[in-house]
Amino acid sequence: MVVARSASSKSSKHIKPLFLSPFIFLHDMQQLTSFVWKAFVDENLCVGCGECTRVCWTGAIGIYDKKAVVDFNRCIGCTLCMRTCPRGAIKLVPYSFPILQRGEGLNEIKAQLSGIGSQLEEMERSIAKL
Repeated sequence: MVVARSASSKSSKHIKPLFLSPFIFLHDMQQLTSFVWKAFVDENLCVGCGECTRVCWTGAIGIYDKKAVVDFNRCIGCTLCMRTCPRGAIKLVPYSFPILQRGEGLNEIKAQLSGIGSQLEEMERSIAKL
């Protein structure tokens, strides 16, 4: 589960990207990155009222330790939570992830899929014997 944390977290590094398209940025002319818009909760403004959880139809927001937390894997960026929050604690931010280049990690993924396929075949044979 990938969750949004507040801007006060000092773990993020600000990078100025070069704009290529609405969904692709180039960082330092080396790494190709894609992004989508996701809800982000400012923990300093959130009071944990839960209004955002009531309107989030994907179930991407939960209240933990009296603060709203966003699951980036479920958030679709619909803005309902942002428009509902009485404190204005939720904003949409670009959530980036690297784009695999051809060949980069592709063989590893193929090997993992092949292993999973073999396991699945073995399970099907075991079930058939039952």
